[in-house]
Amino acid sequence: MSVLVFIKQAWLMTWERLPLADVHGQRFVGIFNRAISSRHMAQMVEQTYACNQLRPYEQARHLQHLYKDLPRADFMYLNDGSAFEDIILCGIAPILWARRVYDLTVSHQENADSLMWREPHVFVEHDQRVIDFWEDFALTVKHR
Repeated sequence: MSVLVFIKQAWLMTWERLPLADVHGQRFVGIFNRAISSRHMAQMVEQTYACNQLRPYEQARHLQHLYKDLPRADFMYLNDGSAFEDIILCGIAPILWARRVYDLTVSHQENADSLMWREPHVFVEHDQRVIDFWEDFALTVKHR
C-alpha cells in the first residue's frame, strides 16, 4: 500500500557527488519547512556538512571558529552575478545541496519512500529574474 503526502513548497537537502552516487549510503538528508529563511538554512547546511564530514575534534574547533578548512555554505549565483538564495551549496565531492522545491510528493511504501518534485531554472534578463523552465526530479530513499 502506498501513502501519498503532497507539499506545495519546502526545502530539500541532499548529498550530491559527481558522478552521481550515494554518499554515506544515502543521498537524502531531509525535508525542511519552507518558512525557514535562506540565511538560517545556509547555517543548517554548513552545520550538517560539518557533522557528517569532520571528526569530533575538528567539529569542536569549527565551533570555536578555529577550523578553517571547512567549506562554507554559499548561495548559487545567477548569470548576472547576483546570489540566488533558493539554492545553497556546501563542500566539494561530496556537495551538500539544499534548495527550495515545489510540488513535492512523497510516496511511502514498505521498503522505500519515493520523492518527486519540481525545481525552477532561473536566470536574469533585463534586470529581472525569469524562470526559464521547470525541471522534474525524483529520488528513492530505501528504509534502513
